[in-house]
Amino acid sequence: MFYVVLQLTRHLSRTNNSWLFAPSSPILANYYLPLNGALCISLMRKLNLTEIEIITKLLDIAKLQIDITQLLVNPVDDGGMGSLSIGENYDNRQLGEQVAEYMFKDLDGTPVSAALNVDESGELYELDIWKVDFSLTQMLK
Repeated sequence: MFYVVLQLTRHLSRTNNSWLFAPSSPILANYYLPLNGALCISLMRKLNLTEIEIITKLLDIAKLQIDITQLLVNPVDDGGMGSLSIGENYDNRQLGEQVAEYMFKDLDGTPVSAALNVDESGELYELDIWKVDFSLTQMLK
């Protein structure tokens, strides 16, 4: 096998070292860009119990009646604070407005802001979590 690759490299205009990168490229792609991002695959999931409590509280504040039992979300890359995009076509919609916000304390006593946002058509868009020291939100792990 090695001989075939070596012979092949002699007939191509590439250098012998260019073939060394080929086996490692999937590893590098997964390290720098996770496979689901590279393939544009979202890993939608249902809410966990803590997220259900937070969204229910926010829906009460906003006086909205929405069944969240079948709601699909995707974690946002926010450094582990816990923000979620809501719905299948999140990237194709635009933020409309914030409909509710409340503050709570994380397990370490640090204040955390939870805001519920809707898109331009009034559909749930995102749960925006912000911990004031930008650390991981422990109660959402």
